[in-house]
Amino acid sequence: RQDGPTPTSSPVAELWDLKTLAATRLVLPEDPAPPGAAPDSVQWSEFSRDGARIVTATVSGRVQVWTADGAADGEPLEHGAEVTCARFSPDGKFLAVAAGEKGEAQVKLWELAFPVSRILTGHTERIVHLAWSPDGALLAFETDRDGNGDLYTMPIGGAPSVNVTLHPSSDNNP
Repeated sequence: RQDGPTPTSSPVAELWDLKTLAATRLVLPEDPAPPGAAPDSVQWSEFSRDGARIVTATVSGRVQVWTADGAADGEPLEHGAEVTCARFSPDGKFLAVAAGEKGEAQVKLWELAFPVSRILTGHTERIVHLAWSPDGALLAFETDRDGNGDLYTMPIGGAPSVNVTLHPSSDNNP
């Protein structure tokens, strides 16, 4: 037994029932941290539009989908870089996850029925926020690719992204 911090971590999020004030802990499996590394932590969480599922994402790039009652819905998905945002598509069939830093940023799109991902390319700068169009055909995102925070849209079919707010001041939160 060892007191104090250990070289492993179990990222935790809590799901609160506001009527009963009871909490359900959403605990990711333990993941060995490299020597000297800070423990992993949940960086992002969000409900699906229908309230049936929750996604949590960690600094290390682990993404987990949960049922609304707190049970893991499949194995964790690995992104491999710091996750900045994760969003369910309007129909709940896909999960878009933005991760990475300058030069290595990417958006992965998971089809949740078959946990397979594909990378939506064309990102050179960190992607901070994602939003789906109501029909699920486009993703909007914020990046500073052009020197300041601008908003872009990109079809989920993989076509190039388009800057929709090209001007000198910053734009954020699509």
